[in-house]
Amino acid sequence: MKKIVLGILALTAVLAVGSIAIAQSKIRDLQNANSTTITGKIVQLGDDEFIIDDGTGQLLVDAEKSTLRTANLKNGETVTVRGRADDDEFNAISITRANGQIIYVFDD
Repeated sequence: MKKIVLGILALTAVLAVGSIAIAQSKIRDLQNANSTTITGKIVQLGDDEFIIDDGTGQLLVDAEKSTLRTANLKNGETVTVRGRADDDEFNAISITRANGQIIYVFDD
């Protein structure tokens, strides 16, 4: 009986913590949203934006010129971008590299 109660409590805790996490989205399923994350490879870099491909599609990510200049991102690099979908682009809030380094994006 004790094991069942502890199991139920553990499951409840896992479900509660899991609901706090930001949802991971696929580009093909992306809709305008408050906040989500996308993981993929950078396929093209511009001055203040880049294109990311997650295998289901490609998306233009607005990341601000000063952020991209100092971050020194590379084509082919895998990143996780947290941000907001807005029609035909994705406004980045942060970019996380594969090594865990977080790059915060601030409006110029």
